Amino acid sequence: MEERRRIARPWLLAITGVAGAGLVLWSAVWVESFAAFRWVGPQTWFAPWAWLGLDFSYSYRAGALLFRGGDPYAQPFGDARGLYAYPPLTLALHLWAPLLSYPAAYAVQLLLSTGVFAWAAAWANRARQRLGQKSLPYPAILAAVLLSTPVLFAMERGQCDHLMLPLLLVAGWALAAPGLGRDALAGLAIGAAVWMKLYPLLTLPALLALRRARAAAFAAVAVGMLALLPHTGDALRNMKGSQHRHGEDVLAVLQWLRHPSFTPVASEGSLTTYAHSVTTAWPLLFGRTPLGSVPGLLGAGTLLALPLAWVSYAVWRAAEERRRAVAGVYLLWVTALATFLVPSSFDYNLVFLLLAALALWSRGDPPAVHLLLGLFVLFWQPFALPLPGGAVFALKVLGLLGAGASLTARLHNT
Repeated sequence: MEERRRIARPWLLAITGVAGAGLVLWSAVWVESFAAFRWVGPQTWFAPWAWLGLDFSYSYRAGALLFRGGDPYAQPFGDARGLYAYPPLTLALHLWAPLLSYPAAYAVQLLLSTGVFAWAAAWANRARQRLGQKSLPYPAILAAVLLSTPVLFAMERGQCDHLMLPLLLVAGWALAAPGLGRDALAGLAIGAAVWMKLYPLLTLPALLALRRARAAAFAAVAVGMLALLPHTGDALRNMKGSQHRHGEDVLAVLQWLRHPSFTPVASEGSLTTYAHSVTTAWPLLFGRTPLGSVPGLLGAGTLLALPLAWVSYAVWRAAEERRRAVAGVYLLWVTALATFLVPSSFDYNLVFLLLAALALWSRGDPPAVHLLLGLFVLFWQPFALPLPGGAVFALKVLGLLGAGASLTARLHNT
């Protein structure tokens, strides 16, 4: 045992040193980028915008119009993407921003995001211990999060998806033990996450796979309360515009069900290296095959239902102790899978998959898991490689499958 520790210690020190150096360089690049107010680091999988915080500016400008007495759900507010299309709670959580200048508000947003991601990295390390695996040096796991493509993309754009992370992690903590109070807390946390972005809706049936029907009921009630919030209907209507294609996809499915010979208009172009919606990619992936006549939303939903059913059935069959141990990781994995279904889904949403993989991946995983997650690391790291968009898209899908397979392996480990 002592010899094993002596061998392991130099490796741990080396990993910690490399991670620490990476974090120092990461901080320096961000300081320089903020001074220029645009990303000045190396070339990434995504194309940086002309200024920092493109998506943050969307809510910033909407809040500024609201303070002037306007309605961003019905009036233009100076953003080319059109009327405000996020649920009301998302706008409410950004109302502090217009009280500051835009650069100052973005700086606060950047610090808040860094804090949330740092906490999530610590959570992933604790999750590894709960699952009976070795924890990693915190600098290493922090560097794996902060230097990743999804987190870098989220911070450069100023995305607000990170606001859902604490809610999902709290829900996972609540589900780690039985009790009415914990079921209520988990359900309300998931409901609040849905109030910010709609795709966490898929975690409601996941609660049934965890055999927490009361939590699912609380979540359903919380989600139902979303309809009572002012402007919810306006937000859903605006989502059908150019920024989101939910309405068009649903109509295409309905028309295909009535007339299976109906062929949706195929998208032109090629897969990008910074988006991962199977719904949107469907005509590009299968347009020249018989599956090309199937609407993207229906095809993607059917395809993604297979790994969802596989992992969820394994969770449902597992012993109660194991279900509680994987609850938080399972919620993150299901949320990540949901982002592959959303028609407009960019890679900053994959932070949920990244955290699930960090918490799950173990030396004891089957070789297939190591292969799948090892390939996912090619996308995970932030430097753009000379790969076509289709290959990068495949890396993300393989990462989803690899994390799902690792999760099922954890269910059988004691």
